[in-house]
Amino acid sequence: MKRYFVSAAALSLAICTTALAAAKPVSVHSNEFVYTAMKDHAVTYLDRYDILKAGINTYSVLWGDSLISLNEEGKYVPWLAEQMEWNDDKTSVTMHIRKNVKFQDGTDLTARDVKATYDRFIDNDKLENNKWKGKLIGTDLIDEYTVILKLSSPMSSFESECAQTPIVPEWAVSEDMKEFFMKPVGSGPYKLVEFDPETADMKFEKNEDWWGLKEGQTTYVDTIRQVGIDNEDQGVGLLKNGQVQHITLDNASQGLVNAVKASGYTVDTYNKSKHIYIAFNFNDNSIWNDKNLREAFSLCMDRSKLCQETGDAVVAEWPCQRTDPGYLDSNGYEYNLEKAKKLVEESEYDGSPIYVKLADKKTWNTLVKCAKEAGFNLKEMQEDGKYDLVYDQKSDRAVELFHVYGNDELKIGYDNDVFQELLTKAEQETDVEKQEKLREQIYTYMYDNFAPSIPLFDKVGKNAYVTNLDGMTESDTFNDYRFVHYN
Repeated sequence: MKRYFVSAAALSLAICTTALAAAKPVSVHSNEFVYTAMKDHAVTYLDRYDILKAGINTYSVLWGDSLISLNEEGKYVPWLAEQMEWNDDKTSVTMHIRKNVKFQDGTDLTARDVKATYDRFIDNDKLENNKWKGKLIGTDLIDEYTVILKLSSPMSSFESECAQTPIVPEWAVSEDMKEFFMKPVGSGPYKLVEFDPETADMKFEKNEDWWGLKEGQTTYVDTIRQVGIDNEDQGVGLLKNGQVQHITLDNASQGLVNAVKASGYTVDTYNKSKHIYIAFNFNDNSIWNDKNLREAFSLCMDRSKLCQETGDAVVAEWPCQRTDPGYLDSNGYEYNLEKAKKLVEESEYDGSPIYVKLADKKTWNTLVKCAKEAGFNLKEMQEDGKYDLVYDQKSDRAVELFHVYGNDELKIGYDNDVFQELLTKAEQETDVEKQEKLREQIYTYMYDNFAPSIPLFDKVGKNAYVTNLDGMTESDTFNDYRFVHYN
C-alpha cells in the first residue's frame, strides 16, 4: 500500500506509543471493500467545485476520470489526455483526448465533453470552490478528440486542478447540476449506485467497461461501500466485527489506538495537510519589522509542548509540510528561551499588548505562556479587529503560498521585493521541477528570515485497516481506492 507519512522519529515528538503484545494479524478475502466516514462530514452532493469537504476527491476518482491523474508514486501522469502541447508562454494547452473511452451510460467520451466540463468554470461566480475562475478564460474545440484550454496567465496549479476535475457528459452540463451530482455519470472505474446524504452511506459498483486497467490487471473489488458513523468508537466496533475493512482514528484516544493495534489491525499515520503557523503583521511601523524580534518569538515557542497539547501533531521543522514539493531537511526551529529573552531585552519592544487573531483556541494558553516567558504580552484580538499576529492554519499548500502571501490574504503587509519576485515566478512556472526549486527557495527565505510567518506544528491523522489490504494510496487530501484489493 502506498502511503505518505511522517517519519517515526518525527512522530515520536508528539505521540507517545506503548509497547503491545503481538496479536494475530487480521486479514480478509472478499470482493467488497468497506470503509467509514464521519456523518458530520457528509456531503449533500458530489460536485467538487461547488462543495469542498473531506472525501469529495475520494469519490471523484471512483466515478470519474480526469485529463491528468496521480499515479501510485504520487506523480501526475497523462490520463484522459494522452498528450498535451503547450504554447510558448504557457497560456494555452492542446489536449489530445484518449479514444475508445465510454461513460457509464454507454456513450463515447469525446473532446466535446471535455469542453463542456471546462466551459462551466469560466467566469462562474455561483460555484463556491471554483479554482478555475479568473484563470481559465476559454476553450476551443478542434475536432472530436482535440480541445484547447486557454489561460489568463501561466498556472502553476494546472496539473493539480486537472487531476481533480472529472469529465462529465456534455448533456449533463447546465447552470444547476445538483441533481446530476447526486448520482453522477462519469467514465471512472466505479459507478455510484446508492447515496444517502443524511447517513453518508454510499455504494459503488465496478464499471466492467473501464479502460484504465493495465494489461492483465484484474485484482480489484466488485463493490466499494462507504458507511457513515457518529464517532470513532463505532468505527472500531464495525472493524472488529468484520463489517468494514478501513477506518480513520483521527480523534481517537491513544488507548483506543493501542486497543486496535492489539487486536491485530494495521495502524498508520498520515499528514492531514493542516499546517499551523504564526504570521506577523508588518503594517504601521510594526515591531515585527525587527528580524531579531521575530527570531525571538520563534525561539520561545516550545513546539513540542504545543504538539502534546493539541494531540496527533508533529513539530514543524520547515515553513511547509513534509509532503510539500519545496520541503528540505533542516535542523528545524531552535527552542532557546534564554536567547529569546536576550533578543527581546535588546529590542525596542516595551511590553505593550500584542493582539492575536485566532483561528483555533485549543493551544492558546500554551502559546501565551511560551511568549510570556520571553517577555511578550499576548492578548486576543479586540472588537476593533486590529491585530499584530495571526495564529492560523491552512489546508492547501498552493493557497498558502500564492494567496495568503502573494495576494496578502491576511492583510499583514509583508512587502519584500525578493520574496514577492520568488512568489510571482513560482505561481507562473508550469514546469514541475523548476517550480519545485522555486518553492525550495521561497521556503529557505522564510526559514532564514522568520518572515512573513513561522510554522509551529503539523496535524497528523491515523488509519486502521485489515493487514492484507493493498492497492490503496493515502495522501494528505484524499484516499484513492481505485485499485484496492486483498493480498
